[in-house]
Amino acid sequence: SITYVKEFLIKRFSRVWPVYVIASLALVFVVRYGIDYLNNLANVKALVYSLVFFPPTGANSPPVFGFPVLPVGWTLSYEMYFYVIFGLSMLFGRARWIAFFAWLGLTLLLIPYLHGVVTLATTTNYGFEYLYLNLITSPIIWLFAVGVVIGLIYKSNIQIRTTKTLYFLIFTSVSLVIWQYLARFKTGHGISEWGLTLIPMMLILMLASKKINLSMPAWTVFLGDISFSLYLWHPFVQEYLQKIMMEMGYGNIAKGFSFLYLTTVISIIFAAASYKILECGLSEKIKSLLLNKNKQLINCIL
Repeated sequence: SITYVKEFLIKRFSRVWPVYVIASLALVFVVRYGIDYLNNLANVKALVYSLVFFPPTGANSPPVFGFPVLPVGWTLSYEMYFYVIFGLSMLFGRARWIAFFAWLGLTLLLIPYLHGVVTLATTTNYGFEYLYLNLITSPIIWLFAVGVVIGLIYKSNIQIRTTKTLYFLIFTSVSLVIWQYLARFKTGHGISEWGLTLIPMMLILMLASKKINLSMPAWTVFLGDISFSLYLWHPFVQEYLQKIMMEMGYGNIAKGFSFLYLTTVISIIFAAASYKILECGLSEKIKSLLLNKNKQLINCIL
């Protein structure tokens, strides 16, 4: 229903956008001398584009298509696009998966084919004049499609009943991921790069979770909980800490493994605070506010 789709999109928007905006503005005003940065019209435009998940003007380097103000935000452009098409496909009811995969077929197969090439390489730039069309036709989106397929398999009756077989498959798949990392073999984005080992591992772990209790240490669960905040705040910590040390005359220690260790520890602290205050606090309040307003609007319409 329209109501369900609205609630789905509100939940996704509330989960991602508030924390992303605050992290982006913190980088601008704390690290990049805010007012001076915004005195440049091009910078203002770049910030606006960043906050609405749109590729910067003139961006042509796939799959990033121009870094936003907060550099890691380029992946969120794909994520938010995916949420929109996933949400809209649910309007088709029982035909939702047909609608979803038909759209992916149009954007990832038909349009590239008509443009001259169909490829899995995420370094492909079809060179469309309309920049957002370059983003939605990027082969990196196949990763989202595979995620949906794995989700459907998980929700289905498909399973591997033999515990020994599952443990063997887990060992094999995890070992292949480790090998690919150590060998630096095809470590780019996409299903034909890192996806070669990560996709089978994810599928096997999902199937295994149906049969085996895959318990994890508490500290790994904690890092998983704060991972979104950690992703957003670590560029701020790295850039700002280096800036402070340089200004204090300690530039010689603002590099190497010791600096990596320090920024990692501080990033985790920042992320834990962000998770508690922004994700569990602000984002949840915004979600509740929007959901309540959405329900009031539906009641008024009815």
